[in-house]
Amino acid sequence: MKNIFLGEDNEKLCTFRVSSDMVKMKLNKLKMNKAPGIDSVGTRMLIELSTEISAIIADLYISL
Repeated sequence: MKNIFLGEDNEKLCTFRVSSDMVKMKLNKLKMNKAPGIDSVGTRMLIELSTEISAIIADLYISL
């Protein structure tokens, strides 16, 4: 992956954390009238599974 950050290392957002509660809150705010993406996962599925998948999604962001 290409590094596009142009600042100094001490200016990076390395302390930024994504929690499962943050992910769950964002998933529950998705609009139901939006079309599914290329992966065919619909908004309704994401909202209904938000409790189950929020920790997994947060872990994915943390591991990046």
